[in-house]
This record gives sequence, structure tokens and C-alpha cells, in this order.
Amino acid sequence: MTHRYENTYIDAVRSHAGECFVNACVEAFRRWACSVYSPGRTLTVALSGGTTPEPFYRALARGVFVKDDASKAFDVCDESGRKIPSDAIRWFQTDERCVPTGYPESNQRMIREALFNPEENRPGPNSAMFHGVLVDIGDHLFAAQKYEQVFREFVPGSPVPSFDLILLGVGEDGHIASLFPGTESQIIPGRLFQSVEVSKLGTRRFTMTPLILEAARLVVIMAAGPHKADVVENLLAGRAPELPAARLIARRPVVWWLDNLK
Repeated sequence: MTHRYENTYIDAVRSHAGECFVNACVEAFRRWACSVYSPGRTLTVALSGGTTPEPFYRALARGVFVKDDASKAFDVCDESGRKIPSDAIRWFQTDERCVPTGYPESNQRMIREALFNPEENRPGPNSAMFHGVLVDIGDHLFAAQKYEQVFREFVPGSPVPSFDLILLGVGEDGHIASLFPGTESQIIPGRLFQSVEVSKLGTRRFTMTPLILEAARLVVIMAAGPHKADVVENLLAGRAPELPAARLIARRPVVWWLDNLK
């Protein structure tokens, strides 16, 4: 595959599919966390909604985190055995649907059930460190403003907070977070998080804006399954520069987590 963008890197998970792909993504996340964490530091990670990352979240909750002697978790094991302190990461959302958190369509509900409900009583990440979009406020404008304030309170960086990692999916139409084709004109300059009207879906969504996506220390785009093959091929070959995903990867480095797309 020919890559147009010099700042695009495909992580070493391309040959895997299904459970192997998910496990490779978990290992990639663990390696990343071990490489950037230091005692006393809190990492900031924003999570995508949708169906692609859900198995990854479920696998991440099992056997990767540790509660006992968490301050030494990265020091007492070798490279392959290191685990992540359960309080080491603050978690956020990249986007959300305008539905109550109890609805099946809620990204926040999916993330809570997948990542913060570990099986077999194994230590998972601390659910108190998860900051979900405040959709139950009811007013979408106020909810977006309040969530932007949460970013500014907990994520270092000025004037634009810089997440340690933002995990994105990509839609068949090239959307990332809830930045769908055609929503560009709705983005308010200087905003980090806002609501947009997605006309093709006949609904409103909450989303991170390009401003905060571009400011992150690391952006990962995860794509899996044959239905994503065409859009990934076109994005990496630079054949769809108008798509939201293409605009992002043209402006900053990204890492792709890809299965064999078959």
C-alpha cells in the first residue's frame, strides 16, 4: 500500500484479525502507557464510541491494570510484564450521541460497561477517573460547554489542552469522532468540544473539534473489518482529501491500528 502522508504510521497489528487483533491493540496500548507513564503523573486518554473499539475496551479491562502497590507497577516488572496502575489514567470521550446515558445507543454506557466492569474480579481502571459527556443536562449547548470546561480542568496544556492519547475510529464515510462530512461549517473557532447537526443521520451529536484533535500528543485511528477496507485504502493513498479523517492525517502524525480488513 502506498502512503501519501509521511507522518502516517501503521502499528504492527496489520496481519491480525478478530481476537488476535484486539489483543495486539491491548499490547500496543500497554507498551505506550509504559513508555510515557512516570510515578505521580496522570495520563489523559479520550475514547471513541462505536462498535469497533468495544472488544478492545473489554480486553483492556482484563489483566492490564493493577491496584496493589500501584506506584511501583512500572518498576518491578520487566518490559513484557508491566501493568498499568488503575488510577494512572483519566478517561474522556471523543464524541457522544444526544441520548440519555441509560440508552443502548449511548457511547458512554458502552464504555462504562466494557471498560469499567472487568470480568472475574480482576482489577480494571478506576471508574471514578472516567469523565463522560454531560448529556443528561438536557441542553446540548450547555452540556458541550461544561464538557469543554472538564477538558481545561483536567488536561494539561494552554491555550489548547493536549491529551496524551486520543483513540478514534473511522467511518465508511471518512468521519472521525462525530465530525461527519458536511459538518465542517458548523465548527466554532476556538471551541474544543461542541454539538453538531448531522443531516445524513437526522440527529445531533457531540464531538471533539479539529483544534483539540490536532493538539494531542498521540492520535490513534482504529479500523477493522472488510467494510472499512475501501475508506482506509483511500485515506492512506491520499485519494479523499476532503474527508474529515483525511484533513486530520494531513495536519498531524497519526498511528493506525488495522486488522487485515478482510
